[in-house]
Amino acid sequence: MPEIASARLMRQVANIDTALDTFRDWLPTHGFKLVIPPPVAGGAAHAFASAWRGGEATAVSHKGATAALALLHATEIELVKLCKARGAAPCSRCRGVGCFITNNGTIEICRHAESRRDFVA
Repeated sequence: MPEIASARLMRQVANIDTALDTFRDWLPTHGFKLVIPPPVAGGAAHAFASAWRGGEATAVSHKGATAALALLHATEIELVKLCKARGAAPCSRCRGVGCFITNNGTIEICRHAESRRDFVA
């Protein structure tokens, strides 16, 4: 029985190590946080991960069935955000944010954001 538990532990460690390596390879300027709450009676196990860059005020948590899956999901979402921001960054009007404040103080969606349905402002 100890050999089975040991093999399972080694697989889990390898999974989280792979997720950590992936995160560091793809997002070298980011930090991350993993949260694994105590089990809930009758509930499924889960974990949460957040990724952020220095200077960001907030970070969104992403849920996964394991710590490795949560971290990989956070990595994927952060990469998508970076790709979208880079695609919009050349815009002189909004500088990649997707919206801007007009002279009269209202917020308007930038035209480049309107033309891309998948843009997240």
